[in-house]
Amino acid sequence: VALASLYDGNALDLLSNRRIASSQTKALPLATIVTLPATGSEMNSGAVITRKETQEKLGMGGPGLFPDFSILDLQVIQSIPQRQLANGITDAFTHVLEQYMTYPIEAFLQDRFAESIMQTLIEIAPRIMKNPADYEAAANLMWSCTMALNGLIQKGVPGDWAIHAMGHE
Repeated sequence: VALASLYDGNALDLLSNRRIASSQTKALPLATIVTLPATGSEMNSGAVITRKETQEKLGMGGPGLFPDFSILDLQVIQSIPQRQLANGITDAFTHVLEQYMTYPIEAFLQDRFAESIMQTLIEIAPRIMKNPADYEAAANLMWSCTMALNGLIQKGVPGDWAIHAMGHE
């Protein structure tokens, strides 16, 4: 909505043609309130919207879509159904894998960042699944999910996001 409101054209163009969305730098100020960790929306400029009538899951993003601020309430994790919580942990892990499992280019620091996020998710997953009210586990989950998809570990690393594209289908 923030991007579409200042777009001079059909807003659906932003979803059907990623190049249009990625070239748009003007948007209304944007804030996010995270209701589901693993989306990466805390700190990135991407969005995925599902069109029910066509059964399409369409991704978009661009420089105009970085949030000005984000609210991450750790208590929201307590309200997430167990299956969705497991899905979110898996999705965050997969976000990291998409950027980590590329051909070797000697981006050692990026690899270590990715490995630390995956290791943290492995360590906290059983804790958060057993007790979603575990504050420390919830904090580590939210931070890991944020770091998994904020663009930092992708800098200088090739990636095509093919696995996610297949999953969206």
